[in-house]
Amino acid sequence: METKDILIGVVIGALIGAVGIYLVNMPRVSQMNTQVKALQDQVQQLEDAVSAQQVLIDSQEARIIMVDALEEELNATRDLAEEYQEYALTLTLEYELLNKMCAQQTYKLEEALTKLNQSEIEFSFVYGDLSFEDWWEINKSPLEQWWRIVYG
Repeated sequence: METKDILIGVVIGALIGAVGIYLVNMPRVSQMNTQVKALQDQVQQLEDAVSAQQVLIDSQEARIIMVDALEEELNATRDLAEEYQEYALTLTLEYELLNKMCAQQTYKLEEALTKLNQSEIEFSFVYGDLSFEDWWEINKSPLEQWWRIVYG
């Protein structure tokens, strides 16, 4: 029985040793578990911060894309505005030319009608002794305005 008693003693000793080691290491294991939990919380916070930063980056990229699109639209609008300005200038020049041509024709007709004594206006009162070019330099204006000058 001695072997049996020795074996039982060894098993009981091992159990007591294991329990002793467990009890001695329990504070360290608990402390390590606490540290592991703190590290896991820190990892989660870092992952959340990275996610938040990624959201900001994505939002900034979206803003950059939107700004680029707005710049392209602005440039297209500027180009269109320049085309319209050129067109408006052309129309203005054409209007001024037509206005002058109309005034010149009126001058010629009124001059001819005056010579024929059939004019409704007093030619010399409206035009004086001025040539059309001289009169135009003095009175050039939109059609409606010089029409009032001529026909009162």
